[in-house]
Amino acid sequence: MKTSWKVLCFFIIIYVFLRPAEASVFFKTKTSTLYQVFEPLFSTFGYRQLTIQVFDEFTEKPLPNALVMLGDQIQNGWYTNSEGIVSLDNITLPQGPLTLTIAHPNYSRFTLLQIEAQYIEVGLTPLVDTRGKSWISGSLEQWPEMEDDDGIVHAGLVLPFLEMTSLLNFSAAHILAPNVKAKIYKDIDLPANITLPSQQESMWGLVPVYISKPLYEFPFVKSETKNLIALAGTLPFSKMASGFLNKAPLTDLLNLYNLEQFNFVLNYPVPDQNTTLNIPLSYGLKPRFLVRTPTPPENKDIIYVSAGYFKNDPSLLFPLDFKVTARSAFNAATKLKSIYSQNQLPPLQEFILAMAADLPKQTDDTSPRDPAILGTVQRLHPTDTTIQISGFLKPIDLSYQKDSFYYRFRSLPTTTNPDAQLAVSFINIESQKNAKQKKPSQPFWTIISPSTVQSFSLPKLPNTFSQWPRLEADQNLTWTLNVCGFNQKDVSLDLKNINSEQMANTLTHFSRNEMVLSQRIYGCCH
Repeated sequence: MKTSWKVLCFFIIIYVFLRPAEASVFFKTKTSTLYQVFEPLFSTFGYRQLTIQVFDEFTEKPLPNALVMLGDQIQNGWYTNSEGIVSLDNITLPQGPLTLTIAHPNYSRFTLLQIEAQYIEVGLTPLVDTRGKSWISGSLEQWPEMEDDDGIVHAGLVLPFLEMTSLLNFSAAHILAPNVKAKIYKDIDLPANITLPSQQESMWGLVPVYISKPLYEFPFVKSETKNLIALAGTLPFSKMASGFLNKAPLTDLLNLYNLEQFNFVLNYPVPDQNTTLNIPLSYGLKPRFLVRTPTPPENKDIIYVSAGYFKNDPSLLFPLDFKVTARSAFNAATKLKSIYSQNQLPPLQEFILAMAADLPKQTDDTSPRDPAILGTVQRLHPTDTTIQISGFLKPIDLSYQKDSFYYRFRSLPTTTNPDAQLAVSFINIESQKNAKQKKPSQPFWTIISPSTVQSFSLPKLPNTFSQWPRLEADQNLTWTLNVCGFNQKDVSLDLKNINSEQMANTLTHFSRNEMVLSQRIYGCCH
């Protein structure tokens, strides 16, 4: 049973582009209207203004003594003042796109390629998270009536809403609580935010299987305000057990989970101490969408997720249902559930995320996978019931040599692949996949650029910044590259105007790609 329940958790990780780094991409840029109007004149005289505001992403307080460096030369660097600001207002700055790096010994590093904005805000992530956390725990209430030995396993999970910009640089730690013990025949490790009401089933009608984890648990930062969604549904016990024993494909096991009920907890203030929060399952999910992918990427499974956000706050995303179609299914189709019509709730914007990925063919399959996830976002209207998905981004191949990183799009026979506009790379410190207790990933260096920049080198920093964190025995460095496409009919999303609302309204395609870096990087970069 242990592996089957790990499979149940697999969706939670994959629904927002799989694993990686802990912190969201957090920066703002802008160019004043005055500067835009007179930019040709300013360029003629060699004048350029640039202001950089650096702050602690967790506390949002100004960060003094952070290095701001233009290009890759140490001598072209300045340090932020007590207000976390570097202001450059002279005629010595080069014209055209700039490469800008922000670094601090106790924080992650940040590099922006081909930036042309006049004002930039960058939040750096502390390498050590010292924020106090409170555990919120409780039960899900108003389950349908349960009976032992009825062949049905009831299961639920509690997930926080996600900042839309966190999809650019995402960590499963945002939605998976640390493991705790649960009773499924025997004690197993299970993410704490999953709940299993106490129940009993029988294998082959002979062997009793006791299932119990009645409470969900989740640690949240004290004094934060959180939005949560509780989802609950059922799995057929016999098919689940048979799939586990016969090492069925992950796609088959994922599809067994039938989500039926949900509820929101909105604007919940996290207290300064551990507390109880019981959540009633007040609303039902109804079948609504028929989703088809006539031409999926070759040799890929398709993961479908119906998700949404409240129209009055497009920055926060939550899931509603998911299904998977196997790569062997030509012109695959699946059905997804939705809130549909709930007058008690705020107005919603719903959409479908379709993700193509090379999933393991068996539950114990440890063979190398293609480390790429290709995604499409389809926005929905109230009348939509049938959705055709097409036009995934091309797969990307990653390579690394010395301090240089390269990627290239693979050549594909089809011409339906859309253009990408934004590339977000991040080097993570993360536990190896076979580590029993998965530690949160930690971003060390984030690089943001137009997708036309397909290679870059890490700049050389002063000696005081050159010490890379020492890795534990079970940790690796991983380079992750997210490539995004946007709806240019509405707005061309670039490094000047990225924000959650534009992510919510204009993101059309995405691709997540990973490469594990050898520890040789320690000897080559600095």
